[in-house]
Amino acid sequence: MEKYRVIKTIRETNDTTTIQFVALDNKANYDFNPGQYITVYFPELGVPEGKAYSLSSLPTDDFISITVKSIGDYSKRICELSVDDVFMASSPYGFLFEDTGGPLVCITAGVGISPVWSIIRSVL
Repeated sequence: MEKYRVIKTIRETNDTTTIQFVALDNKANYDFNPGQYITVYFPELGVPEGKAYSLSSLPTDDFISITVKSIGDYSKRICELSVDDVFMASSPYGFLFEDTGGPLVCITAGVGISPVWSIIRSVL
């Protein structure tokens, strides 16, 4: 588990926010693959295992980002984060995509575009 600091928030819609953040140890290059996710922890919300959120950034960005729709206590707490807030989360993990070099077809809806956006941008 790592501590992350919010560096920017972007209000995408009235209920969806992108949170850009960096590790407190300030590592400049994040080692993850498009389509991976992190588990965010807010122990005070009574969910000790945390909740997983897909990364919407690219591994080449100088930050990590998640794009979250505020639909429950956990996602609302994430959408309320401000610049310089610190929170706990896992390192990126999971598997959703392998670039085979062949044609790519993506079908998604709503905030489910978050991991797919990262995949599309990485392929382009």
